[in-house]
Amino acid sequence: MRALGVIKSKILVEENIISKCGKFILESVKLCKVLIISDRNVAKIYLNIVSRELEKLGFQVQVFLINPGEQSKSFKTAEKIYNSLTLNFMARCDLIVSLGGGVVTDLSGFVASTYHRGIKLVHIPTSFLAMIDAAIGGKNGVNSKYGKNLIGTFYHPCLVLIDPLALKTLPPREFCCGIAEAIKCGCIGDKKLFKILENQDFYNNIEEIIMRSIRVKKNLVEIDEQDFGSRVLLNFGHTIGHALEKIGNYKKLSHGEAVSIGMNEITKISESMNLTRFEVLPRLKAVCRKYFLPTHNNFPSNQLQEAVLHDKKILNGYLNLVLIKDIGEGFIYKIPDKEFINFLKNKI
Repeated sequence: MRALGVIKSKILVEENIISKCGKFILESVKLCKVLIISDRNVAKIYLNIVSRELEKLGFQVQVFLINPGEQSKSFKTAEKIYNSLTLNFMARCDLIVSLGGGVVTDLSGFVASTYHRGIKLVHIPTSFLAMIDAAIGGKNGVNSKYGKNLIGTFYHPCLVLIDPLALKTLPPREFCCGIAEAIKCGCIGDKKLFKILENQDFYNNIEEIIMRSIRVKKNLVEIDEQDFGSRVLLNFGHTIGHALEKIGNYKKLSHGEAVSIGMNEITKISESMNLTRFEVLPRLKAVCRKYFLPTHNNFPSNQLQEAVLHDKKILNGYLNLVLIKDIGEGFIYKIPDKEFINFLKNKI
């Protein structure tokens, strides 16, 4: 087993940890009522295992299932979960367990942070994206009609249980979605991680890839929990990526596909500004294509420009762009939002 701590969260990585999750949860919280939040696809594989594990130890288990996809990450769904918690007389001393990918993790964290001003939270991520990103660092949120994660909170789970074997149940597209976030971590802060993804077999290095990706995020979160400084580096590829997800109505592109395009397009722009070494973009494109991730945007430029203007990283007319000088060397570049829109017009 490998263990890490990020601020208030204990993170355990071990094969088959889902099948013994009750033991580790009981070490972190007292016996209580539990609401498991999962999506219907994940529930078919793991819900009975997790419910049985908790119930045999004495937890009182209830379940709330959502439809898969970003459309479920909404105030409407959150309200239904609040109602379920209330009808089951759950209090601040009780527990929410998220079981699923990034949508389940983000939504569960948002609900946990706001119900009774904070109920205990455990994440059991089942997608690669959730394992190395959504379940780590305490960011939670729901989407609005204007953009992704525009309404959110910072709230840390007490425990995150990561089972690498869960990745074998993922559809190929969902699996590759998570690899985009690992590539991002390599780009902004870990040359060796990038080289492993670039040159070696993923499954032969799966635990090292997970741990290295988490460490990149851990190092930035612990310096800048509230996302006002260096933590912004984790948004590499996300300014354009989130905009692409929004204009595709969260259906045309997965999060990882959008981030892959965002990383490549922003690097193309930064290269044209002489801010990125010229050999970086070909390597970035090649590693994304190795994992069947798209690298080019096909949406109309005017739609992209409008969506970017709703980015929550725009402050006082300036956008904090995340760029890379070289592989493993991310930096923040402050630019007027209108200037960046002009770059989008001319370079994408």
